[in-house]
Amino acid sequence: MVEKIVGNAMKQLRPEFDKENYDKVIELSNKILNYQSNNTVALFFRASSRLRKKLYTESETDFKEVINCPELDKNLLLNSYRGLATLYEESDDFDNYLITMKSILELKIK
Repeated sequence: MVEKIVGNAMKQLRPEFDKENYDKVIELSNKILNYQSNNTVALFFRASSRLRKKLYTESETDFKEVINCPELDKNLLLNSYRGLATLYEESDDFDNYLITMKSILELKIK
């Protein structure tokens, strides 16, 4: 039952995000995270949607949680750092923007 609920919600994340339906993405992500608190894809989409809605504090928390997950997919890691950099740039936090950009450059992604 849980797998079906999570699976259905996961299938909707990207299409809803692409339609810029950020409230729906946040709702779907929350549903997924209620069942799978370590679901980094749902967390990433929630962070990205919160960023688009300019909910910077919440977005920052989500992006950092994704970044700190062990065994994270390298593309998701890179995209999370990019999201965090965008957040800092948009919120005029240039010190953290530069720190994040440095972290991106130091990533060992193949």
